[in-house]
Amino acid sequence: MYRNKKIFLVIPAYNEERLITHTPEGVPPLIDRGYVADDASPDRQAQVVLDFAKKDPRVTLLGHTANQGPGAGIITGYRQSAADGYNQVQLSEAANFLDPLIDGRADYTMRRSSSDWGYFRGRLRTVLFKEFLNIYFQEWFPRF
Repeated sequence: MYRNKKIFLVIPAYNEERLITHTPEGVPPLIDRGYVADDASPDRQAQVVLDFAKKDPRVTLLGHTANQGPGAGIITGYRQSAADGYNQVQLSEAANFLDPLIDGRADYTMRRSSSDWGYFRGRLRTVLFKEFLNIYFQEWFPRF
């Protein structure tokens, strides 16, 4: 609980059998419930989550019967949290995202991780592609 509000966490997951426990292990005490939305993962991810939930009753497994993508996992978690009476965020920064919600300054908060490899790789690819186009157009089409 944070400032007298119940707080939930949604973790969409697919093929994360080996890594899935790292996220719930790092959930701080201010998080009341963590929903892991298993997106019909073909590995043992669901069983790993169920085993972890025996150690931490705050963790709940939600499952899809067919793969629907991470957005559907988030929606599934939101719907379940609403049904459970709960009202997104780097776990160590949770308080920074909760204050605007609880103070009434925001209706929604989210954090796009700019430190993860996927984001960096995508940005690098974009920059390199733009640079390639710039060089290509300057060489072949000098009027651009």
